[in-house]
Amino acid sequence: MGKVTIHARGEMSPGPAFGKEVWRDRARFLRLVKGASVLSQTNFTGAHCHGKGGSPKRYLLHPENRDCFVASLLAMAMIAAETLGIPLKDVRVVSGDTDLTVDLGAYSSRQTLMTGHATKEAAERVRVHIVNYLAEAMGCDPASISFRNGTVRFDGGAGDFEKIRSLYIKEHRGWTDPPTGEYLTFREAARLAYLRGETLVGTGKYKPPRLGGDYKGAAVGTSPAYGCSAQVVEVTVDLETGQITVDNMTDAHDCGLAVNKASVEGQMQGSLSMGLGECLFEEVKFDAHGRIVNASLGEYRIPTALDMPNVKTIIVESNEPNGPYGAKEVGEGAIMPTIPAMLNAIYDATGVRMTELPCTSERLYMAIKAQEKKK
Repeated sequence: MGKVTIHARGEMSPGPAFGKEVWRDRARFLRLVKGASVLSQTNFTGAHCHGKGGSPKRYLLHPENRDCFVASLLAMAMIAAETLGIPLKDVRVVSGDTDLTVDLGAYSSRQTLMTGHATKEAAERVRVHIVNYLAEAMGCDPASISFRNGTVRFDGGAGDFEKIRSLYIKEHRGWTDPPTGEYLTFREAARLAYLRGETLVGTGKYKPPRLGGDYKGAAVGTSPAYGCSAQVVEVTVDLETGQITVDNMTDAHDCGLAVNKASVEGQMQGSLSMGLGECLFEEVKFDAHGRIVNASLGEYRIPTALDMPNVKTIIVESNEPNGPYGAKEVGEGAIMPTIPAMLNAIYDATGVRMTELPCTSERLYMAIKAQEKKK
């Protein structure tokens, strides 16, 4: 006798033979059902930042977003580098320095949008200091000055900057790496602006505009930008044990501009993993006296790499008008559809609607048996 697969809509088809006699009796009792679900949702995104230049080679960024993972800080560095027109390697990030910045904390999926705006503003203010110095020294319009790949352009070209370069070299006699090349460098411009007496410090902040109506509670849930996600989840359920196997997960997320695509994909994958754990495993248990009885990772179950299925991430890029360079969140927005998508897939497979989390094998098995009795 071969393996029997019972599909969600009641069709039966023989699977491949087990090949060994020892599995034949076990196969008689194996009933697997498959289900799939599609779910979409929308999530809101919702800083202060301090940046300074003047170092010969570095722009120092002090974002307020404490307790954030490296990808968030990398996004801030990329936004600062883009604004200043310098290579990413020339930006150094120092996070959580309470002597310089004060923040409410990392929450509400707001780091890219809010801290990104603050980072962009801080970098723009440093840029203004340098541009003003160059415009005065060159006798040109500040609007004609731009920065690209760590070099300065005047009306898109190199300009006549030999006077400035000669001044830089005289001010730095004994240095072993004098600047060369057909363009004035950001390093030269920033250093000379600093030596003129300009403290190259820029402070940025961001506060969303007034949203909602004038009545009490009108601003609850409002946001300058909203992230949208859609997920597809496929599961297999063993009707005899209640065991749930997640076969495939697909997540499509609109994050505005993906500042760093690798980080966005990693965030989406991590969100799916967290959602899977919340749906199937994670539960804080209390005894009769209100004490936690599973206060260790040995007893509080979270998904491992062995529990994760094949995950496909689809980045949907749009130009968010209220985000820095068109970017917005990819945090909570990517995790919110996971639990309902999984529960809908389980319902599609078994016809049982689970209303308690986590959806463990035991709970699902008991729910299946209770439904069978009603029939």
